[in-house]
Amino acid sequence: MMIKDREVVLNEIDTVLESGNLRPYVFRTRLERVLVRITALLEDNNKKAEVVSKCNDIRRKLNYISDKSNQTPDGTLNSYIFLKGEIESLKQMVK
Repeated sequence: MMIKDREVVLNEIDTVLESGNLRPYVFRTRLERVLVRITALLEDNNKKAEVVSKCNDIRRKLNYISDKSNQTPDGTLNSYIFLKGEIESLKQMVK
């Protein structure tokens, strides 16, 4: 991944990590876009298979999460709470 592309992806990941109080559809859409962009921009390198695997794991988990009535009393999405660690781990892999 080129340096400029990496910076864009990292900024997008940060945006997703800050979007825990958004509507479920917005959070899900932002996360899916980041996952697609990461896999599209990866060059052949040692971490490619590992990063693609992590993206696929997050996608699978996202598919099984129901976003209906899925918020804590403070408005944070339960899906965000569930996936936050995975997203942070993915961010470290992309760095």
